[in-house]
This record gives sequence, structure tokens and C-alpha cells, in this order.
Amino acid sequence: EFRHLKLHSCTMISNTSYWSQMSQSLRSLELISCEVTEKELTNVLLLTENLETLTLNDCRDLFMSGTLFSNEDERLRIQQNLKSLHNLNLNSNKYLSDVLLLKFCQTTPNLKALSMAGCNVMNDSGIYRKYYPE
Repeated sequence: EFRHLKLHSCTMISNTSYWSQMSQSLRSLELISCEVTEKELTNVLLLTENLETLTLNDCRDLFMSGTLFSNEDERLRIQQNLKSLHNLNLNSNKYLSDVLLLKFCQTTPNLKALSMAGCNVMNDSGIYRKYYPE
């Protein structure tokens, strides 16, 4: 049983039976410079219920489309699974947007620490019109 898993410069393992076996014991997941898609991460987070720390550093493909957590039903199920998540590290993700950051915050309500070093959070003009009217 692994409690901590760190993958660096890997293509994501999307085999659900692998993640199902690890899901109960895994407390920390670090993906650094990995090629991971929104669907692959969603599938992993739907199976992983006890994460305390999640690191998604320099995962370009994950943030590029801006559609992570766009399925509200899946996002709510992931939110339930991430109830123990206290540490989120999103360092070095140049495609992280304010909308995605908001979705991450909504999905991780018990978060105590957030790191975004090296991120240039992109802004959507629609957000400014809605929340910062002139």
C-alpha cells in the first residue's frame, strides 16, 4: 500500500483498476511535469477518497483547455472525495485561469494551504464584468 505517490515527467496512468486498488491508502499525490488530461485527473479523483495533499506542478495539458471540473455532477462527487484535502500545490502552471482557480477552491472546501508559485493566473474578461462592474 502506498500512502504517498510522486510521478515526475510521466504520461498519466489511466487504468482505473490500478487507481481503485490504491485509492483507500493514498494520502498524497504529486504529479510534476506529467502529461495528464482533465478526464484522467477526474477519473483518479473520483476514485481517491483520502487525499490530504495534491500537487499538480507544471501539468500544462491539464489546464490548457480550461475545462477541468466543467461537469458539475463529477465536480460535486470529487468535492466529497476531497473532504480531507488540506494542501494544494498548483505551482508552475502557466495556463491556470481565475475560473479554474475558483473551481479548485469550490471543490476543496477544507483547504488550509494553497501554493501557486510561478503561475500567471489568466483572467477572463467576463469575470471582471460580473464581479467588478464599473
